Amino acid sequence: MLMVSRALSASVPAFGRVERVTYKGRTICILLIKNPAGFAQVVQTFLQDRSGLAVLFAINDLHADGRDVSWLWDVPLEGLSRQHLDLWVTGLRSWDMALRLKYAGMESIVESDIRGALDNLVTSRPEGSEVYVLPTYTAMNDIRAVLGKVTEVENIR
Repeated sequence: MLMVSRALSASVPAFGRVERVTYKGRTICILLIKNPAGFAQVVQTFLQDRSGLAVLFAINDLHADGRDVSWLWDVPLEGLSRQHLDLWVTGLRSWDMALRLKYAGMESIVESDIRGALDNLVTSRPEGSEVYVLPTYTAMNDIRAVLGKVTEVENIR
């Protein structure tokens, strides 16, 4: 049992899959979203039935993400509207995500600058808090580029 415990504590999360990064005294939990099934699972596992969360959705539509973002409408977000969540959106398709959230009954703040969005997200919570970033693949690379300059996260660019 001790060997299993050591192995689990030494494991490192895969790229963008529940990575935790400390930034400005807060923990950013990066949860990659690539399709409706994965997005729905992230919502159910990390956001559902939890009030007071700060969440940043970072949505791009570059080739590696898939050009069609209509899949955002296939994610059951309506259940989150009963919770008190502070929501930001960023990325090339931030307005698409903001519209999807609005139809799900939630308001969000659109911030076109990714660094500004990250800063607003983390400073909305006291030091020691945890915040959530749900990016598409290329948006995650953009976020990692920003965080790679000021944290221990690896910038793969």
